[in-house]
Amino acid sequence: MTDMKSQWQRTRHTFIRPLLIGLPLSYSLLMALYFSLCSQNFTFSQALQGFSTLLVVATEFIAGLMIVQIVRSEQKAGNFANELRIGIARSQIIVSRLLFLACLLVWVFISADSTFLVLLTATGSRIDFAQNLHFMIWSFLTLLPFLPVDLFLAYKSGLTGVMLANTAFCLSGILLGTTDLGMGIWQYLPWVWPIRLAYRTDQNAAKFCLLALFLMVFLTLLLIFWYNRWEVQSREE
Repeated sequence: MTDMKSQWQRTRHTFIRPLLIGLPLSYSLLMALYFSLCSQNFTFSQALQGFSTLLVVATEFIAGLMIVQIVRSEQKAGNFANELRIGIARSQIIVSRLLFLACLLVWVFISADSTFLVLLTATGSRIDFAQNLHFMIWSFLTLLPFLPVDLFLAYKSGLTGVMLANTAFCLSGILLGTTDLGMGIWQYLPWVWPIRLAYRTDQNAAKFCLLALFLMVFLTLLLIFWYNRWEVQSREE
């Protein structure tokens, strides 16, 4: 908890805090306004599908930007060099950063979703809270494997690497997750899972959530292994 608190304090002079507040609220406001004006053409289930699908895509980019900014701020503060000298386990550093990023991801979903529901309720729409909760849980869990991937790319390639990868993931995810082009193959492409589960409700969501958790653990172990070797190389330089 102390590590996560210190990481939050380091975001004070970055654009992360305004991003966490402004983007989810503005997105929810625009989506709620659109669906309320077109309420005769959409059921709540359809509105929730559209909201969740676009939220997943937007969150991938938001998470990438936050991760790059966090890594840059750590680098500018000289904390990379400090980590080479202090006796904190490298695995603890990575795990604490991933937990911190997961907490930010939770905030994005909670703030965006709660704002969307409040605005829809104010317009007189009938809300299915159980269905909404399922959508948010599916989306959050299947997005978790992106965190170690983005963190690795932020360390290795910076903003360019993260944005190029997330753009490729999002475009292919939209293409394969929302059309019939992905039939028979989307199950084997983890970056398609969040979009597919948000767009279509007839999938076995629990299975893919469990697979996403296992993948998250596996990628985290790979990241820790790489981070240990990367630090050794840095020390030699």
